Amino acid sequence: MIKFYKFLFLLLCCFSAINLFSFTSDSLRLSIKNSKSVEQKINFYLDIGDNFEFENPDSAIYYYTQAKNLSFENIDKSEKTKILYIVSIRLTGFIYDNLGNYEKAIELFQKTIDIIIDFKNNSSEEFKEQLNYQLSSSYSNIGSTYTNLSKYDQAMIYYQKSLKISEESFKSNNKQIAFDALKGIGKSHNNLGIIQLVQKNYESALEYFEKSIEYKTKVNDSLGICACYNNIGVIYLQLKEFDKSIEYHNKALKIYERLNDIKGIGSSYSNIASIYRITKKSRGYWGWDPVI
Repeated sequence: MIKFYKFLFLLLCCFSAINLFSFTSDSLRLSIKNSKSVEQKINFYLDIGDNFEFENPDSAIYYYTQAKNLSFENIDKSEKTKILYIVSIRLTGFIYDNLGNYEKAIELFQKTIDIIIDFKNNSSEEFKEQLNYQLSSSYSNIGSTYTNLSKYDQAMIYYQKSLKISEESFKSNNKQIAFDALKGIGKSHNNLGIIQLVQKNYESALEYFEKSIEYKTKVNDSLGICACYNNIGVIYLQLKEFDKSIEYHNKALKIYERLNDIKGIGSSYSNIASIYRITKKSRGYWGWDPVI
């Protein structure tokens, strides 16, 4: 009976998510028709694309392309349209990366880099700082794609390029740019740590993750901190230091519970249960043998 109610709850959640997704997309389409400026219309196209990112990648690409075309048509009207043009191409790259078309993803990410460098040639210092944020993101995107391709040396190069730009941007007098740069520094350290982790350079990986936590704490990136805790938990699992591994997964769990992040809570319980199962202590934690 309990299993039935769990199934019913999940089913209702799915229907609710579908209805909300449909409502949001329809609402945004209506907003496009009623938008009063080109920039607003482009942003609505991007928002609709975001809604379709995982549910319907082809539709996401369509709306990102609409945003790209409209921003290109108005490319000289404002610096904002230039940024939106870059973002629309970069988000399309995300879709291809998610679809496993890594060659196309890298092509699009590289295209954004070329565009940014071109824009920077005749731009104000203030606009150059905004472009640097996009440049750092594009380098990071390529690093992520190379990670997916298991080309770790190339991934490291692009993550380090991203980190370097973020460190330079952190010196900006613009508080928002400096704040975004700080987030970028934290993200880069986590990405570099992941590369070291998969290459079994555990000591180096641990240093990167701990540094990432330091920066993510400064920008109050709770979910980012959880990701680092989980990654450190994986390191200690590989080192067979099971108590430490559980300790870090529990740290992530506490944050997920505070945020009421159901997916994160479930993931943490699964990670902890897996470790207890490995160490033959699953009954001591769960009270029953978990199904993993």
